[in-house]
Amino acid sequence: LSGPRFALESTGAAEVKLDGNIDELLADMTGASELHAGDLQTKTTEISTTGAADAEIAVSETLKVAITGAGKVSYSGSPKTIEKHISGAGSIHHRD
Repeated sequence: LSGPRFALESTGAAEVKLDGNIDELLADMTGASELHAGDLQTKTTEISTTGAADAEIAVSETLKVAITGAGKVSYSGSPKTIEKHISGAGSIHHRD
């Protein structure tokens, strides 16, 4: 992918793989969705998960995460701003 913005909505047991370089990623994931976007370089990522959705992302400037349930978000990069709202057993962590 390339361009200024990419929006993704996944439900159920979807598995999505993304790579490339975009400015902004918007992701809304529900159910047991999986997002593999560690090879997609983003400046800003906004991600919302509901249920047991898992996401792997790369972000350089701003990361906004909202998790409801047991979702897991792992990210690489060093975003200057991180906003997180977690309700339930969800988690967010940095990976090398």
